[in-house]
Amino acid sequence: MLNNSAAVVFYDRTVDVNDLPPQRLDKQHFVFFLMETPYYKSLEAFDKLKRNFYTLTMTYRTDSDIYSPFGYFKRRKNPIEIDREQLLAVARNKTKMIGWLGSNCKAASKRYLYMDELKKHIDLDIYGKCGLDKCAKTELIYTEEDPCEQLFRRDYKFYLAMENSVCNDWVTEKIFNRINMVSIPIIFNRSIYEAHVPGDAFIAADDFDSPQKLADYLHKLASDDEKYIQYFEWRKHYETVTFPDGVNSGFCRLCQHLTDEKNNGNFHISPKAQDLQSWFVEKSECIPNFVPDLLARQK
Repeated sequence: MLNNSAAVVFYDRTVDVNDLPPQRLDKQHFVFFLMETPYYKSLEAFDKLKRNFYTLTMTYRTDSDIYSPFGYFKRRKNPIEIDREQLLAVARNKTKMIGWLGSNCKAASKRYLYMDELKKHIDLDIYGKCGLDKCAKTELIYTEEDPCEQLFRRDYKFYLAMENSVCNDWVTEKIFNRINMVSIPIIFNRSIYEAHVPGDAFIAADDFDSPQKLADYLHKLASDDEKYIQYFEWRKHYETVTFPDGVNSGFCRLCQHLTDEKNNGNFHISPKAQDLQSWFVEKSECIPNFVPDLLARQK
């Protein structure tokens, strides 16, 4: 099968450098595939294979050879009406402020530092490995049948969608798979998100001078249902494609790319794939001190 494949896809974090194909066939692609930021790339495999091994890139980055997003927004051909009364009814029945479900407690983004400050000023319930609050997490995560998702959907006005990294294009299932709830996501960096998500669909921490200022805004918003539901106006104009369908679209793009190359007789090795250190690590433009710098504003 390997010898008959137009492409071999290597997921960086699971690559065993001691079990690689002996050679790449003529006009066969070796595809670098990763749905993590540079902070969470493999250690050994990436360093050993980052130059002149891969021929195509396939990641969440929009400038990948093959773009593979976690999800995306599709503009509707014709705007639809949203049921404002239903939105108001759901909003009025919510009893809690902010929820977060997480397992990476010391993420590269240092989100825990921001959360520690935020919860001094507003109720923030933390579920999963990083908190004391419990819900019956199942393999049905992100579906309406999952007890955790039911809890978030029913009770919380807001949910934290702060990523484990602050890097170009790093917008994950944390927002795409809950964006259809009547609950407003809170993210870190507006400029990164606005490239992928309608700007009135979320609240960005970096729009506020401090976690306290953000908390003050959330308290006011939570007490004004009419203003609260304005954050769902985007639904008139967009529908969402969620995880894993977003990633699956990347594989469709890969198949189309391979078909086009075959039909055109134009096999091309990507310079990006040949130097992953330069393209994937350096050009991701990750901001390691985003949260400390954000918190420094209030001092």
